[in-house]
Amino acid sequence: MRTFNRIAASFLGLVTTACAVAPVPLMASTNRSADTTAIRSLAVSETSALLKELGVTSGSVSGPAVSLADLQAMDRDGDRKIGRTEIETFYAQTLEQAGATAVAEPLSAPALIGPSRALPKFFVNPTPQGNETKLCVDEAEIFQELFEMLRGAKQSIQMDFYLLGGEIGLSIARVLAQKAAEGVEVRLMMDPKLGLGGPTAVGIARVTQFLKANNVGYKLYPLGLYGTMPNPMQQKFQIDHNKILVVDGNSALMGSMNLDDGARMNHDLMIRISGPTAGEVSRMLDSEWPMGIDPNQPIAPVSGGMRTHAVAASALVRLTQTAPQEKTTKGLLLREIDAAQKSIHLSMYEFGDPDLAAALCQAYKRGVDVRVLMDDKGTMAKYGIGAMPGGMPNIMPARELLKAGAQVRWYDPQRVNQELHMKMVVFDGTKAIAGSTNWTTNALTRWRETSFVVQGQTATQLEQLFQRNWDGNSRRIDTLTLGQRITAKVVDYMNRQNLAFW
Repeated sequence: MRTFNRIAASFLGLVTTACAVAPVPLMASTNRSADTTAIRSLAVSETSALLKELGVTSGSVSGPAVSLADLQAMDRDGDRKIGRTEIETFYAQTLEQAGATAVAEPLSAPALIGPSRALPKFFVNPTPQGNETKLCVDEAEIFQELFEMLRGAKQSIQMDFYLLGGEIGLSIARVLAQKAAEGVEVRLMMDPKLGLGGPTAVGIARVTQFLKANNVGYKLYPLGLYGTMPNPMQQKFQIDHNKILVVDGNSALMGSMNLDDGARMNHDLMIRISGPTAGEVSRMLDSEWPMGIDPNQPIAPVSGGMRTHAVAASALVRLTQTAPQEKTTKGLLLREIDAAQKSIHLSMYEFGDPDLAAALCQAYKRGVDVRVLMDDKGTMAKYGIGAMPGGMPNIMPARELLKAGAQVRWYDPQRVNQELHMKMVVFDGTKAIAGSTNWTTNALTRWRETSFVVQGQTATQLEQLFQRNWDGNSRRIDTLTLGQRITAKVVDYMNRQNLAFW
């Protein structure tokens, strides 16, 4: 336990330092020798556990258990075997790479508490309501719908988006400026980090400069309402991850697409909701707007009185959220997994929560058709975060599901730099949960997230979308390579020590 605590302290000392100075190597505490010893001790114990899991008694791994990539990454002596020392070295390097990713860019975030320390008074209605819904998949459909909604706004535009940057962000900002000039009330809430670094942060800065120059009021979400984070790393990576647009209080666009050039090529989805749930989303944003952080420009007063109208219901919809005052999504997911009778089909960008992984394994063991399609998490470089160890954190649930016998596949990108960015699960082909919420501990407890449950034609369409990707745009995983097994163990460690930044 002393070893674990020392490594955790090293991570945290590094993050604290990185917020103020240029990037530094992992293990940047004053006692470098002790840190190195602690990491080596952890690598030794984890390697012993891994060899035991593999049934290896000779001290080295060879044959089918070792891939070409494993040999290239770990075989230092060229004997086409991976020895104990080589595994220990690779584990330590993977842990260091994860830590370097976590501090790749220093951040200068503003204060995270707005004008009020009171929590929002909005709580989701747990009863599904009849709404009209429309599924939009990928950039052509999503942005056509988004611009149509913005340009058609008569009274109000409410937005809460994690990323609004680059050329697409400027195009949206121009429409917002035009609508504000026409007298439409525009309220834009943004993540206070304004991008985690690199070209993403540069693109968002261009948008905020345009908004200020054109007197379009925006605020920053008060993440401080969540209270004190467990450590500086969690503080650094905590975000407002919502992707929500509401027009005239009665039509909402929600899902997982970011409004940024680096996200446009992603395989993603949004759903347009018209009806009482759209009005509920509007009230949710209303409740948070007075608490937003004013980045030193005038903000239009809240006027309220948004109009609603009746619609022909094609779906039952309800909201679920991770908010300072209410965290409903994880419990809802666990209940739905437990209640599934026939199938659970998951398309997920980031999956790192061990409880949800265990629940899926139990569902499979009781006869439910569990299929999990995930992004292979090769890099986060386009978001300015850096190169993460391959597969982190998704390799952890992949290991558990394969161990149970369930089917797991990686998404095959159809465009350069494309990610599977959806956060969608379909139960029994008839009920779906989608939105901004990844299946990670942070998304389920500490980040601002909103998702929805939908039943009806849209759920059927989401099931069909899953089947198309599963059959035509995926590659099967039958077993993990040695390197992937080691990376999964690093994910286990970071989850246990509350160091996960996903």
